[in-house]
This record gives sequence, structure tokens and C-alpha cells, in this order.
Amino acid sequence: MTEQRTRVTADGKTLLDSTDGLCENVTGLPSKSATYRISTDAARSTKVAGVTPRLTAAWTFRSKRTSTDTYTVLPLSSVRFAPKLDLRSSAEAGKKLTVPLTLQGPAAKKPQGAASTPCPQRFREDGVRIACDREPGVAP
Repeated sequence: MTEQRTRVTADGKTLLDSTDGLCENVTGLPSKSATYRISTDAARSTKVAGVTPRLTAAWTFRSKRTSTDTYTVLPLSSVRFAPKLDLRSSAEAGKKLTVPLTLQGPAAKKPQGAASTPCPQRFREDGVRIACDREPGVAP
């Protein structure tokens, strides 16, 4: 990484604002329930990441102190985008582009016994997302 910054806040109060690394130990967390926000911004050299030289991510969630004195893993999820692009990371102009999404983490788990009926994401020509391009409850 050429530059990086990680910030953690609880109810708007900054608990950590660091350029040391992406993984940090945060002390002084409130024991009461609070709204947390973790954000990170990292820049990479175009020699190692010509397509994506900058990465940003942020999660907002409610939490409170756990009953254990050990570290507690946060149930954070992320979305990965995987469009089919050429070697220059470009798509053909004026053509329809499907962008597959992959949900990772706890949000990707379906409730036990729930049917899986994925709904492809579609976009109108003006860029507005169409929630689902099929009838509700009908398998694709």
C-alpha cells in the first residue's frame, strides 16, 4: 500500500484515526450499545494494481461490549462486482453489460430451509437499477 487510513467511530466520536495499517486494535470502546462506523481507504501503486489503485470500504452497525475478554469477530459482509471486461478493464461502449454480484460474509447466508431464488440485477439505459426482472416468487 502506498497510502492508507482507517477510522473507527462510535456514535460519531472518533476512537481511531490511523495511517499505520488496515488492521488495528481499538481500545477504549464504550460498553453500552453504540452505532459504530469502520471505514478504510487504501491507495496502491499502479505497478501492482493498474485497474484499482484505490480501495475504499465502510461498514456501519450497532454493537455493545461482549461478555468475553477475548476478541470478538465482527459479522461484516462485503459485495464483490465481477463484470466481464477486456484486458484494459473496459467494456464495449453502447452495449448491455451484466455485472454479477457476489455477497460475502454473514449477509450471504440464507435462513435454514429458505429457498434460494436469486434475482439478477438489471439496469435501465439511464443507469437506474431495476430491483428484479421477473415476477416475485417465480424462479429465474
